[in-house]
Amino acid sequence: MDKEKKREIDRLYRLKNKEKIKIKKKEYYQKIKNTKEYKDKRKKYNLIYNQTEKRKLYNKLLKRKNYKKTKEKQLEYWKKNPEKYLKFIKRKKNYNKN
Repeated sequence: MDKEKKREIDRLYRLKNKEKIKIKKKEYYQKIKNTKEYKDKRKKYNLIYNQTEKRKLYNKLLKRKNYKKTKEKQLEYWKKNPEKYLKFIKRKKNYNKN
């Protein structure tokens, strides 16, 4: 009897204070995700995940696709700003001279 009553009270509380509970949860998770341990754990997991065969292939294709996009954008930018293009060529020539 006592447990059922507690459950009922809890359920009513949750129904009344739905938004308040959401905010508290959000704050809690933000607090956790800002810790160094969590970030390190996440980094390790991502490293392992990116080593899988499927993911490697996907990353390769994505890089290629993004490269094409950026190349096109770059060409458009240089058409609009030819002096910047000339600067770029100079820098490229002098890059390995030092």
